[in-house]
Amino acid sequence: MVKKAKAGGSIGYSYIRWSRAEQADGDTLRRQLELTRDWCARSGVRLDESLRLVDAGASAFHGGHRDDPDKHALALFVQMARDGRVRPDSYLVIENLDRLSREHVRAAVKLFLDLLDLRVNIVTTAPERVFRHDTQDMTDIIIAVVELSRGHSESARRSERCGRAWSELKRKAAAEKKPITRVVPAWVEVRDDGFELVPWKADAVRRIYGLAREGFGIDAIVKKLNREGVKPISEGKLRGRHWVPSYVAHILKSRAAVGEYHPHKGAWSKEKPKARVPDGDPIPGFFPAVVTDDEWHATRAAVESRRKAVGQRGHTVNVFLNLLFDARTGGPMHMLGHRGRGRGAGARGTPVLFPAAFRLGKSPFCSFPLGVFEQAFFGQLRELDPRSILPADRSGDEVLALSGRVADLERRIGVIQGKLATDAEGLEPLIDVLRRLEVDRRAAAEQLAEARQRAASPLAEAWGQARSLLETLAAAPDQAEARTRLRAALRRITSDVRMLVVRRAPLAVCAAQVFFTGTDRSRTYLIAYTPPRSIPGRPTRPASWDVWHSAEAGIPGDIDLRDPKNVKKMEKEIAAWGAGLRPAAGRKVK
Repeated sequence: MVKKAKAGGSIGYSYIRWSRAEQADGDTLRRQLELTRDWCARSGVRLDESLRLVDAGASAFHGGHRDDPDKHALALFVQMARDGRVRPDSYLVIENLDRLSREHVRAAVKLFLDLLDLRVNIVTTAPERVFRHDTQDMTDIIIAVVELSRGHSESARRSERCGRAWSELKRKAAAEKKPITRVVPAWVEVRDDGFELVPWKADAVRRIYGLAREGFGIDAIVKKLNREGVKPISEGKLRGRHWVPSYVAHILKSRAAVGEYHPHKGAWSKEKPKARVPDGDPIPGFFPAVVTDDEWHATRAAVESRRKAVGQRGHTVNVFLNLLFDARTGGPMHMLGHRGRGRGAGARGTPVLFPAAFRLGKSPFCSFPLGVFEQAFFGQLRELDPRSILPADRSGDEVLALSGRVADLERRIGVIQGKLATDAEGLEPLIDVLRRLEVDRRAAAEQLAEARQRAASPLAEAWGQARSLLETLAAAPDQAEARTRLRAALRRITSDVRMLVVRRAPLAVCAAQVFFTGTDRSRTYLIAYTPPRSIPGRPTRPASWDVWHSAEAGIPGDIDLRDPKNVKKMEKEIAAWGAGLRPAAGRKVK
């Protein structure tokens, strides 16, 4: 039996909702609005047409439609009712109660009762019923509970059926490598019988991976691609016109580049970015690979090595960025392109290296010409035999060992999961063991990923690349690109370079101690620099420099400059050795 609304100028509000975006193309909006208008006309209720409450494409299964008043109409109406902007004894007209909510019955009934407590009457048009806020009839509450429970049950069954269907599709995808969705990486297109690479897009992805391995950061890659007019591979407001850093970063992280597909479940959104989670194990070889697994790991190793490389940027690429440190303060050495008079070595305008702590007032301005340091340092690296530095390469053995450990842990986890599925008693101890094994497996998997990166980028190969770049640096047509690649190579073969500048007028002596990756071995070099000097009536003396190994200078090689306590000791050694140097001797500055 339909309950009539009270007369006296009551106001009605129409709330319309549908779950899927494609429903907007159908008849749902017109039908729900027409039913509302018909009920208000017959019941003597004035429909407020100025406030149309529509949640288009908003699911009511998880309750998101009642959370944010700025985005969802129902949440806005509830907020208005709480603020007193909805007149008491007004009517909220909906098609049926499952338009209001399809959540679990407890949450749905709470929302229903909250609206009644706010003195809002709820009207359904199909079937037609008025739930008044001032009624004492428990029949309304019982009917509402039954209807809301039914709506949740239907949505839960539909969700379960869809989940089973997707699970079956994913199982077939893993077994048959067949497309289950049209959503694929931008460099892949779907064919009737599988997937196929788009050649020009695949070439662009390979270029990005190659540049990353050569030492280019994400911003540098983006600038280079845009400058060279490389067409973006993805559509979008920005990506359709030019490359953007976020998309290049995504490409460099994605395992889809090696053909891997990892099914996920849940819908991603900016409001709930963690709602989308992995569903099962990754499927290798699902897509055609655009780079090899070794190339992917080598690229990740190069990208990770640049994470700590933050510091000063300038027009000249500093190959020692975040690699060269001041022995006195432990802070980084920065590069200054145009130096003022009266501060350290070198002619005016000559790029110099100086302690970053100077800017904080924690260090004197102990500078050294960048060009001299590079000539001396690079010359010593070219002459160094890597075999005297490199440790035995056991990265392949490490990968095999860790792979075996991961496989063993997964086998043990599978055994326990099988027992949990069949045994009815003694579950708690098994669950505790399972948790510990899961923690061990995750840790071993992380170690395995790091070992694979090291194996894909061996130190011997890095030394070869560094020496080749050092030989060709001076003649490189694009100095910025050559120096960027050299910087990446230096980061792979060296872990730390300590620099100590000692002034002995007119000389500047620099001790450079380099520590090599993968070993505790180091080399210490002494670089002496004489600035140019012009005296009236005499020939101008040009700037000159020379370099010695610490053993040649008779300085102990065990003075570790990473420890500030050893700085004074090294200063005394350098002072005693430098007393016999002749300022005019040495090589000319290039």
